[in-house]
Amino acid sequence: MNKIKCKEIFYDAERRVALNYATYLLEYGTDLRYIQELLGHKSSKTTVINSHITHTAKNKIVSPLDNLNIENENIEI
Repeated sequence: MNKIKCKEIFYDAERRVALNYATYLLEYGTDLRYIQELLGHKSSKTTVINSHITHTAKNKIVSPLDNLNIENENIEI
């Protein structure tokens, strides 16, 4: 294996670790701006593109409407 190939493999591994870290932080509620700063991204768009949301995280999303206590079912909207 040549030196260039080793560098490519290392860069890819480093990038994957950073993306997994960003995804973990995002899923546990860390503000995207903090993640952007931690990863050294100049643009928040880069952070959004590189962060992935898992199905587990999607299932944790709760609508604010689910928290409403509506006692009277005859309310007109």
